[in-house]
Amino acid sequence: MSGQQEVPKLKKGVVGTLEALSQEIAAMAPACDTVAFITSAAAAAFVLTPLAFLLAMVVMYLEVNTLYHLAKRHASAGGYYGYVATAFGPRAAMVVGLMYPMYQIVSTAAIPIYV
Repeated sequence: MSGQQEVPKLKKGVVGTLEALSQEIAAMAPACDTVAFITSAAAAAFVLTPLAFLLAMVVMYLEVNTLYHLAKRHASAGGYYGYVATAFGPRAAMVVGLMYPMYQIVSTAAIPIYV
């Protein structure tokens, strides 16, 4: 060993077309909520609805850009857990790993309130 730490990489060719398509559909599903929430946003923001959507777009760009750069530097199938474990250790990563499904459940349960 030369003392250099090997950078973890994902195996090539493991995910096929069907799996990649399924992942992409799951990733795009939240974007479909935009259509469902336009009416609610218009009811709450009135004439400022375009500004609200522009602000949301900027915030989402910042999040996606951050995740893009994290994924380039730390290749991991662990998602948020992997990124937090690399930076802060396994205990903080476990907290984040448990918070993410809770966020998904609560946000999904809250959809009827806004539609």
